[in-house]
Amino acid sequence: MKISTVRINSKGQITIPSLIRKQLGLKGGDEIALLVDNSKLIVFPKQGDIKAAFGLVRANVSVSIEDMEKVIRQREWEQGFKRRKPL
Repeated sequence: MKISTVRINSKGQITIPSLIRKQLGLKGGDEIALLVDNSKLIVFPKQGDIKAAFGLVRANVSVSIEDMEKVIRQREWEQGFKRRKPL
């Protein structure tokens, strides 16, 4: 695994090196997801939102998308993610 270093410009933007874009299959206009894990920033191709994945997993219990999103927001709050307020 090779570490690449990039600089953040005055607008807060970074350029992902072309080799990494090729490895991840990214092209202009694609969306990426950012995850902060303790002091690490993890970047990965966006796989779609929860609604896009709805129906891929079978469960014995029926749960609405709204309920799932509520639990996600609550967990984020509990873990210190202050971006959203708990419900």
